[in-house]
Amino acid sequence: RLHDLMGFQGDDAPRLAARGRAIDHDRRFAKRTLRSIDEQGQLTDDASPELASLRQKVRSLRNEAQLQLQSLIRELDETGLLRDRNFTVRNDRYVLPVKSEFQGRVDGIVHDASQTHQTVFIEPRALLQVGNRIKIAHAEVEQEEQRILAELSAEVAELAPRLESDLGHAG
Repeated sequence: RLHDLMGFQGDDAPRLAARGRAIDHDRRFAKRTLRSIDEQGQLTDDASPELASLRQKVRSLRNEAQLQLQSLIRELDETGLLRDRNFTVRNDRYVLPVKSEFQGRVDGIVHDASQTHQTVFIEPRALLQVGNRIKIAHAEVEQEEQRILAELSAEVAELAPRLESDLGHAG
């Protein structure tokens, strides 16, 4: 490999050896960037083990919430309280579409209403705890994403002078 050959010549050609180390650093940064950012510019789960773990936690909590919602939907659908048999998300919370006239019969927090006011979107009290845990876990994901982006940005800033110089010599 080129950088190995250049590094081997360190005693006889120190500038060449330094350039070889720079190539190796650039290659590691490029690999990390390709591993960390997908084609849409989003961070991947591979950006850090912590990010993968936190995202998995969010997915698990969402699955737990959805299972609880499906059970509530089956229970409430029999009573005719629901506008339809689907849950939705309002203000980052899982909610059920309840017919407005039955709003008082579903224990929970109203997060929204339809434009016609025939439907209110209620987060059932049974889901409040898991909803809160999802919000906290999602905040942890965002914090880790910001940490990773700051780390990658710092590396770009470190590489910037050399990249600018290389681009200047290429033209």
